[in-house]
Amino acid sequence: MKLFSSISGRCYILAALLVFFTLPSVAAHQKGAAARGTIIVDFTELNSESGALTYRIFNQDLTAIVARLNGFLPENEKIDVSKLRGAGTDEDRTNARNVFLQQLRLRFKRAGGSRWLSGKNDTLDVFVFFTGKNAEIKISESKRKTRIAQDVSTLTTLIVSLLARSGLTIAMEEKSLVLKHSSGKLDISVTVDKDIKGVEKKEEKMEIITGPTEHWFLSADLITTKLSEVKFVSASGTIEPKETPKVFYLGLNWMIGDILKERQCFFKHFFIKGMLQFSKKPLDSYGVGIGFRFPSFKVLGINSSAFSVFAAMVWSKEQIGEPLVNHTKRQVQFGISFNLDKGLGWIK
Repeated sequence: MKLFSSISGRCYILAALLVFFTLPSVAAHQKGAAARGTIIVDFTELNSESGALTYRIFNQDLTAIVARLNGFLPENEKIDVSKLRGAGTDEDRTNARNVFLQQLRLRFKRAGGSRWLSGKNDTLDVFVFFTGKNAEIKISESKRKTRIAQDVSTLTTLIVSLLARSGLTIAMEEKSLVLKHSSGKLDISVTVDKDIKGVEKKEEKMEIITGPTEHWFLSADLITTKLSEVKFVSASGTIEPKETPKVFYLGLNWMIGDILKERQCFFKHFFIKGMLQFSKKPLDSYGVGIGFRFPSFKVLGINSSAFSVFAAMVWSKEQIGEPLVNHTKRQVQFGISFNLDKGLGWIK
């Protein structure tokens, strides 16, 4: 109990827990071989007012997708990957692509999110199916900072402030990209030319965030005791404190799931946290706790990705008695974690 009662002891316990949770996921990713992700864009069932049908299947290549679909088909209707990619006659290719697209619409959800848990040298394949003459696929990759690196940049700014997305012949085009960056962002643009329906051009754009699972993030933590202390801002769809807080905490958080993934298993949205009062004397108040980061959604105009909720055991120094004696008070506190950049507006 002496270990847990001291400040350094609590820090050691928190650090051990964070390392215990982090190392297995890092090791698992490093051991994995280069993988392939697949994006399929279907322009064949469109009218002039609709967008493309897009499927983002990041854990399987085209061969694996076809094998999965063939599991639902009788022997005489199975899809031949070689005909899908261009072998045989026009009729053979169109029949294979028709069956493939029909089964794809039945068996896979459209879209699929903008987050790909990938590594350097993994390959992304983009396939576009269309009924026009030509299609163009553009993929550009740019390096990005991890979430924790972005938060550290914001923290630097905070510290400075503190101190001073038909029965016609079906064609297919494909393009692949081998990832150069361990953490990056892909901008993908697919354009098809005029088809039989008279549509001059159709375009589909998307953004994909690549990189390994990211667990760490920083937050601006605000302890609240009642709902009346916060307000809803309809313009931004977020919750904010009614008044600029005099005290808030810097939170270091480790999430079970991926911080950049919008939706995942329920339990993966939980995180553990360490907190320090954001002031010139951070050890005057500190704590450890557990929180929940909401899946990304908008209900009644509220943008859930802008904040999280938490419960924490907080230790705060205070002076009591006569004469005044330093005393450390311990209590359970509840609050809201905001994206770290929110704290910029709280520094005067």
